Amino acid sequence: MNKTIIQAASKYRYISEFLDDLPANAYIDKQVTGCGGTTLVLTNKEPYVVAVHSKAMVYNKTAQHKNILGITGETRDEEITDYLKGGWIKKIIVTYDSLPRLLKFINPGDYRLLVDEVQVLIRYAGEFKIKVCNDLLNSTYKFKSTSFLTATPTIRKYLPEPIKKLEYVEFKWESAKKPDIKHAYVGNQVHTKTIAFILDKYNNTDKEIYVFYNSKSGVASCIKKLLKAEPSIKLEDVNVMFAENDENNDYFKKQLGKNFTFSYPIKVTKNGDLEYNSKRINFISSFGFEGVDFYSENPITLIVSNSKCKSMRYDIAIDLPQIVGRFRRKQPNVSVNNEIYFIWNTQIEQAKMTEEEFIEDYKITRKEMESALTGENRNNSQIVKAFAIMSNVTKTPHLYVDGEDVNGLPNVQLNEYAFESLMSSFSAMHCDYYTLDFDGDVENTTIYEKVSDIFATTTFTIPPLDLKYTKNLDRVFNFKKLAIEYVNLAEKCESNISQSEYTECRERMQEILLCSDELARYVETLGYKRLSAHCYVKKDIENEFLTKCMVNKLKEDMLEYLNLVLNKTYIAGDLKSSIQMFYDSNSIKKNAKISDLDLFFIYRRTTVNNIAAIKILGVK
Repeated sequence: MNKTIIQAASKYRYISEFLDDLPANAYIDKQVTGCGGTTLVLTNKEPYVVAVHSKAMVYNKTAQHKNILGITGETRDEEITDYLKGGWIKKIIVTYDSLPRLLKFINPGDYRLLVDEVQVLIRYAGEFKIKVCNDLLNSTYKFKSTSFLTATPTIRKYLPEPIKKLEYVEFKWESAKKPDIKHAYVGNQVHTKTIAFILDKYNNTDKEIYVFYNSKSGVASCIKKLLKAEPSIKLEDVNVMFAENDENNDYFKKQLGKNFTFSYPIKVTKNGDLEYNSKRINFISSFGFEGVDFYSENPITLIVSNSKCKSMRYDIAIDLPQIVGRFRRKQPNVSVNNEIYFIWNTQIEQAKMTEEEFIEDYKITRKEMESALTGENRNNSQIVKAFAIMSNVTKTPHLYVDGEDVNGLPNVQLNEYAFESLMSSFSAMHCDYYTLDFDGDVENTTIYEKVSDIFATTTFTIPPLDLKYTKNLDRVFNFKKLAIEYVNLAEKCESNISQSEYTECRERMQEILLCSDELARYVETLGYKRLSAHCYVKKDIENEFLTKCMVNKLKEDMLEYLNLVLNKTYIAGDLKSSIQMFYDSNSIKKNAKISDLDLFFIYRRTTVNNIAAIKILGVK
C-alpha cells in the first residue's frame, strides 16, 4: 500500500476548496470530521454512489443537498427508476445493505463508489448482512473506482487485506486543533450524574444539551428519571436520535409511551425547506451521529461511557473522534463553541492494554472460540444454543448468528473479520483526534491527545442534584419492588429456560440496575442472594454493604492481625474473639462470626478434643 499525503493549508476548511474529487481506488484518512469529504462527491461533476451504514446518514445528507437519491429499505422501486430518468449528474447515497438492490437498476461501471465511514463497516462486520460486508470490503462490485473514507483510521497493518492493496491517502490540515475535553470518573452513579449534569446546564445556561449515550436502556432510564425529577420537562421537549428500526421503536414506546417518536437533526418540510431540529435536551446513539451533521448555535456535549452496559458491542468512547467534530453552524466557515464533557464508570479494555497485549488477548479468545465450535461440539445442540446466547448477550465480535440451520438450530458462525473489527476499535481508542479551527488561530493546548488519555484523571465535577430533584427521584422507583424483581429474574436465569427467555430476563435485569444506582452497587458487591437474605430491607443491606467495603479495605491489616498459618488448626471460639477484637479496634460495628473467615480464607471445620475448630487451608 503506497502512501500519499495531501497538505491542506491553513486557509482551507473544506476539501472542495482545493480538490475537484476524492482520490480514486484509495483508503482515505481525512483526519477530521466536518471537512466536506462526503459533500464533495455529492456535489461535484462525477456520477457517484455513496454507501453508508445508517438510514440516519442517508436522511441527513439528502436533506442538505438537491437532486440526490437516498435509498434505504423503505425506498420504492419507482422512486429509483424515476430518479434515474433525470438529466442531472446522478448522485446516490445508499445504506450498505441496500446496495445490492441498487445494482439491479444501474451499471456500476458508470459510477464511482465511495464507502463512507468505513471504520463502521470494518468494526461491525458480522452485524450487518455478512455477504454485503464482504462484498464491500472485497470491492466485488465493479464500479468505475472504489474508495473508502474515514476520519477514524485503523492502523494500516490491521486493515482488511483487500483494502491494504489500495493507495493510502492521508490529509494533514494545518488548521487542525485538539479540542478540550473535560472528563470525570463517576463510578456507579452514571445515571444520577447524567441527570445532574443535564439539569445543571438546563437551569443555569441557555445551551442545547447533547448527550451521546450508546445504550437504549440507559437512555430510556435517564429520560424517565429526568421527567420525574423535573415535571416541567415533557417528553416532547427531548430528542432521541437512535437507529430507527422495529426493535428500537417497540422498546422506546414500551418504556416512554405510545406517543414516542424518533427524531432527526435535519428534516425537509412540505415546502422543501430545511428545518433544523434541535431541542434543549437531545440523546444520541452511535447510529444516530456517525457521519451525521448537527446544526446548533450553542451546543454543550456530554459523552457517557458505561462499559458495564452490554447493550452495545462497542463503548461510545471509541467514537470520540467522530463526536467532537459533528456540530455545524448555519453560517459557513464559522466555528462552533462546543463545550465537551466525558463521564465514565469503568476504563474499557482497549484503553488498558498495549497493542501487543490486545492482540494476544484476541488470539487466546479466538483459539478458544474455534476449538469450541469444531468437531462434535458443532453438532451438539446445547453447545450451539449456548454460543448463540453468548453472541447475543455479550455482543462478542467473534460470533454472529445467521438465522437457523436445516435442523432449526441457531446458525452460529465465526466472524472472519473479527480481528480487523477489534483492531479498528483499538486504533480509535489510541489515535489523536482533531477538529478544524475556523477562527484561524491554532492554539497550543496542554490537553490530552489520545482517546485513551481521557481515562487518566478527573478534570471537572458535576454539581450534586438539588434536594427537590432528589426527593422527586425517590418517588420514581420502589427499591424493594425492584430488588425482589431482580432476584426473581436472576433465579430464573439459573433455571432451564429458552434462549429468548434468558435474553429477555438479562435485558430486564440490566434495566432494573439502571433504575437504581444503589441496587447496582449492592448487587456488584454482595451478590443478588444477599438481598433476599435480608428480606429486602434496605437498611440491613446497606449495613452489610458498608461492612464488607470496610473489611475489604482492611483485608491486609486483618490477615496481619490474625497471623494464621496454613494447615494449622485453631479453636473456633478463639478465632471468633480475635476477629471481634480486630473489628472493635478498627471501629467496625459488626458482631464477629466464624463465617466471616469466608472473606479471606479457605478453611475446613473440624474438632479438637470435641471442641469446634477451624483448619486453615489457604488464603483467598
